[in-house]
Amino acid sequence: MRCKNCGSENNDNLYICQNCGSPLYDDDDINPSDGSTRMFAPPVNSNQQFDDPTANAYHEQRAAERERQKEESAKKKQIAVIVVLLIVLIAIVAGIIIAIAHGKGDDNNSTLSPISTSDEYSDNNSDLTSSNKSTTEESTEDETTKSTTTERDGKDYKITVGTNDSGNADGGGTYKKGDTATVWCSADDDSEFIGWYKNGSRVSTSTRYSFTVTGDAYLEARFKKKTKTTTKKATTKATTKATTKATTKATTKATTKAEGGGDSDSDEEVI
Repeated sequence: MRCKNCGSENNDNLYICQNCGSPLYDDDDINPSDGSTRMFAPPVNSNQQFDDPTANAYHEQRAAERERQKEESAKKKQIAVIVVLLIVLIAIVAGIIIAIAHGKGDDNNSTLSPISTSDEYSDNNSDLTSSNKSTTEESTEDETTKSTTTERDGKDYKITVGTNDSGNADGGGTYKKGDTATVWCSADDDSEFIGWYKNGSRVSTSTRYSFTVTGDAYLEARFKKKTKTTTKKATTKATTKATTKATTKATTKATTKAEGGGDSDSDEEVI
């Protein structure tokens, strides 16, 4: 076999050139593309010596490359095994967590008392009926009914009334809690009613005021004097009325006198 690199003749049983150390066969010659197998003599061992030092160096380099490829292949296999083990471990841990969570959920569900659909529907209807009934009762209650339903404690409470000296007030007395008290007042001729006051706040503008007793209370009927404008207006009206009356009387007298036949100023009746 002639070496393609240096042209030296070699034994057909050799795989590498004895002179330069180059391979005597290409990859296609070793692994044909048609799938057939060709038989060659086994390659030279690592202890084979060549006449050319370059051949020895090349052979050693080839041997080191094969060792490195074997080590890398082994490392890749180790990494693949480690990755597979990690995936399996993660899957196991996730399965345990899911199982624990599912077990807790079952325990919580088992502690709840079952309620049938029919019972729930019945309870909802009864609540709705009670709500409608309560709403109807509240809408038909008046102030008197509310006062009678006020909680009573059996104690006596005193209702006191007073004025600011411009009128009269009455209706005070002793009442039970929840009773209805009624107070009333009247203004003097020269005054007018303002309203009923409790603790400085006006609670009613009616001269007759009814309320539910909840405790001791003092009610004051306040009045104010009529303004001068009102008095002056009344005086003017009275004066106008008197003047009109006097004028009418004088006109009537003059007419009567004229009809009596003379211009005499005497008030004597003509007979």
